[in-house]
Amino acid sequence: RESGLGKKAIGTTKRGIGPCLASKAYRSGLRVGDLSDFEAFEAKLRANLASLEKSYQCEFQHPTYRGAPTGKIDVDKEVARYKAYAE
Repeated sequence: RESGLGKKAIGTTKRGIGPCLASKAYRSGLRVGDLSDFEAFEAKLRANLASLEKSYQCEFQHPTYRGAPTGKIDVDKEVARYKAYAE
């Protein structure tokens, strides 16, 4: 991500902490309060996933822990799940 910013890059320690803090620093993370404006939440969710898949050049899979869904993340199903939370 930094290399794509050119002269606007903020710098890095090259110790791997950047991805952990990136969503907070770039203000792209999703928050519970975002559910109050569901259209904006949905747009942000879709944009975040598309951006991450482009950055990492792969399709994201669900995490591998007991009880978790398996396979590729279906964005439409995730949107429906969060819509239920919003209501």
